[in-house]
Amino acid sequence: MEENQEKMHLMISSSASAETNVTIVYDTTVQKYNFSAIKTVNDAMVNQSPSLVAMQKKEPKLAANMLKLMIAKTARAFNLTRNIEPAQIECLVEDLQSEYYYLKLSEIFYVLKEARMGRMGKTYERIDQPTIMQWFENYVEQRLAIGESNYLAKHEQYTHGEKDRKYDGYISKLFTEQQKEQDKKVLNLAYGMAKKMNANNQPQTIYVQANEDTQNSDQPQKPESEA
Repeated sequence: MEENQEKMHLMISSSASAETNVTIVYDTTVQKYNFSAIKTVNDAMVNQSPSLVAMQKKEPKLAANMLKLMIAKTARAFNLTRNIEPAQIECLVEDLQSEYYYLKLSEIFYVLKEARMGRMGKTYERIDQPTIMQWFENYVEQRLAIGESNYLAKHEQYTHGEKDRKYDGYISKLFTEQQKEQDKKVLNLAYGMAKKMNANNQPQTIYVQANEDTQNSDQPQKPESEA
């Protein structure tokens, strides 16, 4: 079973190579972008190798076959009772290009290398599509954490020595614009209230119709008994 799977994985690699010379392109890419120097998640992130989506747009067949080659090589490194099937590799490549299109080729290389080194979690005597997709999910979580850490470090660099500043330039600018808009609303409201108060304080002519009671209000009234 294992021997047959290894042969199938070799066949996938050789088939991909025959179609697009992917082995030559892959080896050239590894050397060009110095993949051997990638030791950490950050190394994989900052590497200048192309992303999956960029490769797919430029050379779709080459991009797919390169991923097949990398996965097949990784599968051959495991001596398991249940290894990934060739048909699963086909589906896995499609899913990787769909779900993780933003990852660089250096990051794919890093994840698969870490998996071969046993640092991407236990395989439980099998490697299949869900197992490999879990490797990449774990990697993306690390990637997000590194990205956040790098952002905060950059923020500290830009805002060092500035008292009570909480955000970088873009957020600060956005906050300032929102504050100006709020101040404008307050001024408009205050202006409206002042205008209304001024209108209420304008002198007005009041006409009062005098009646008999008001006309005689200044004269002393006779007691009822005298009337």
